[in-house]
Amino acid sequence: TSLGSQAFYETDLRPALEHLLAARLAERHGINLYAEPSRARAAFCRTRAEEALWPWIDPAQAVPSERHASDEGGISRRTLARLVDRLEHL
Repeated sequence: TSLGSQAFYETDLRPALEHLLAARLAERHGINLYAEPSRARAAFCRTRAEEALWPWIDPAQAVPSERHASDEGGISRRTLARLVDRLEHL
């Protein structure tokens, strides 16, 4: 559903991916996503392609629920696959 709905991505999938990111960073890198956002970004983004993924998972860029009224398309299948792959390898 998040492929066709930005609102669904923001309210349902993004929080799950963000939680996974926070857990991976803490367990494997000793980084707190919320207390050390620059270190978290550096650990996640090793390449330009990964830099392009960061806005999709960066907690600071989450769209507030009141801005979901104009629900545009969600995350692309390719971007989601790349994001999940990066989280798996983090």
